[in-house]
Amino acid sequence: MGISKAAVHYLLKEAKKEPFTGRVLTLGVQQVIISEAELEKLAGSVGYPLTEVTDDTITKYDRHNHLTDMYLLKSLGFDEIIRTDFSDFQGANFTMDMNQPETPEDHIGKYDVLIDGGTIEHVFHLPNSLMHIYRFLKVGGRVIHISPSSNNVDHGFYMFSPTLFWDFYEANKFEFSSFKFIEYNRWGNTQKWIAADYEPGCLRYVSGGGLPRGHYGIVLTARKTEESTGDTVPQMHRYTKTWKRKKKRKKSRSMLVYRIKKRAEQFWKRHRVRGFPLPNSERY
Repeated sequence: MGISKAAVHYLLKEAKKEPFTGRVLTLGVQQVIISEAELEKLAGSVGYPLTEVTDDTITKYDRHNHLTDMYLLKSLGFDEIIRTDFSDFQGANFTMDMNQPETPEDHIGKYDVLIDGGTIEHVFHLPNSLMHIYRFLKVGGRVIHISPSSNNVDHGFYMFSPTLFWDFYEANKFEFSSFKFIEYNRWGNTQKWIAADYEPGCLRYVSGGGLPRGHYGIVLTARKTEESTGDTVPQMHRYTKTWKRKKKRKKSRSMLVYRIKKRAEQFWKRHRVRGFPLPNSERY
């Protein structure tokens, strides 16, 4: 689990929209890939004031001379940082197996923000891990996922399609603050992301082998509301949209539209340029 320089940039932008305060829970002890000078430069570019860390019990640098996760999260404004993991090998505050259905009672509804910096893809029982996330958060609390998508073979049990998170959190009545599909190279811990806003259907023309060579991931922020749940089983957005669509056009016209769209798709795939496929991309 880790928080890259680009991930820190994303966190700073989220903090700029709504400052980080209170208690944060990280799934796993996070390795941070950023120096103090780089953090200060990014915070300045975003316009977010860092909090001075005066707690002398917090180690500033790790053995790689990067900032520690505790120091980074304190700098971002959190008052208390709690880490959970399957093992206490890295010094987690409490241990739990996210495959199991029981959530520790003294941690239910206690957290303002939960950061999944690349953990739940390593948990076999995904529905239970998502339920734990729901239970950990306060009403109004935010979950931040930084998760792998395409071309991350054997990194974990899963490579996620963006629609998994979209459909799950929409079905369970969370509110999205941000949802990005990202491209990065194999040195993604130090290189910038190319990120684009995601919504269902925007990747349809590249879903069948049309993505350029590279690594892909998902980064999102979703808020728990008073109506939120953690156990509603979603259906894929592409199918529910089809089921609800009213068939007003005649069959012949529908076939003509289908053929035109198919030819446009084939043309796009043949002539696409190297790089991220979406027009609204930005760098992190």
